[in-house]
Amino acid sequence: MLVRDLTEQRYADWLQDKDLIRSVAHPLVAPAFDDVQLNHFDWSGAQAATGYRCPRLEEVVTRLSQKDGDSHALNCPGEFFRTTSVRVSLWAETGGNGALDSVVKDDRPRGQPDRQHYYRQIIVNNKAETADQSYALYRAVMCYAPSGYHACGGNEVSIAQRQRWFSQLKNDYPGSIWAKKLKYYW
Repeated sequence: MLVRDLTEQRYADWLQDKDLIRSVAHPLVAPAFDDVQLNHFDWSGAQAATGYRCPRLEEVVTRLSQKDGDSHALNCPGEFFRTTSVRVSLWAETGGNGALDSVVKDDRPRGQPDRQHYYRQIIVNNKAETADQSYALYRAVMCYAPSGYHACGGNEVSIAQRQRWFSQLKNDYPGSIWAKKLKYYW
């Protein structure tokens, strides 16, 4: 539920649902929580990339519930998903019924992180802070590093688009640590 709230950008719901963690009886039934550990939602933000600061996840979500286009806050759920690898395993939900599975198939599976979605919102936001936009460009290109395979969730973008992001980072933010750090696009 908490992962879905984040991936579907239902930030006010996330804040309400997080309070339900206190109601979870211990010890936890392992199979019910194998894919997502509840302690991941106590993310401190300290795990974010060196040079980019994120506050605690709860602070990030609070800010996004008040102003969903906040460019700094939007980079932080991407950092949360990148550093924790939190994702809902949908394997148990496939019923072995090919006909039914194909009918309920979703183009964007519920509970699956799409970090690139956050980055793209920042990239196109003309009011985004320089540090936030340069970091989003860096991360959007890095979704394909080093193999060229997409590792951020969501739909893959063309290599031409990745080249445009790379060029935008290098041309618009040449002095940023992210432009200096990024040597290639994939």
